[in-house]
Amino acid sequence: MKTHWKSALMALLSLAAFGGASGAMFGQTRTVETTATTDSTSGKTETVTVVKVGYSEDITLRQQMVYLNPITFFSMFNVSYLYALNSKVAVGGGIQTPTALMDGEGLSEKVTGFGMNIEGRYYATAKMFRGFHFVGNISYHHVNYQDYTDVSGTLEERTSNPITIGAALGWHWYPWDDLATEIVFGGDLQMGATTKPIPGLSLYSDKAGVVPWMRFTMGYAW
Repeated sequence: MKTHWKSALMALLSLAAFGGASGAMFGQTRTVETTATTDSTSGKTETVTVVKVGYSEDITLRQQMVYLNPITFFSMFNVSYLYALNSKVAVGGGIQTPTALMDGEGLSEKVTGFGMNIEGRYYATAKMFRGFHFVGNISYHHVNYQDYTDVSGTLEERTSNPITIGAALGWHWYPWDDLATEIVFGGDLQMGATTKPIPGLSLYSDKAGVVPWMRFTMGYAW
């Protein structure tokens, strides 16, 4: 597959963005106040400088969020949506599909298909789309791989229809205004894998049982 160097480049750029944004997880404020007082009798002026250091917290109420995984976006188009039912619970779903970057070097290999998932979030601190949260999801994928590279011209075709049930723990922060960034660690119980792996899509095709994963997302919340 020709996607390895592209995926590595996208991962590097995304991690660099994560590193630059991680400094905005916590907000610290520094206030300098200068007060001048004049004695009415002596006429002397006294200047007092007070430095106050404190912490700030984003308390903006957000009810909806659209987000994507930038590391895999150009090889695996993906977009998800979440809606807050209250201050602690949000539900939503997402879709994804392979792009032309998942195909082989020539015209002989082609990967098609789609995926969809239903997702729920729980924010124990009642700060919707901020801080630590628990994630639960159910997903279904249909992946089809075709290869004409055989000398005889025979078509080799592989199909996978895995169903996964997963759980994860994530952390949300906002480096700029409503730009929601997130890192998530979790695992999926995957069922319905193929016996032969599909190149470039091993996580969706030839893995059975519990599959650990890490995800970095960026989106817009309002």
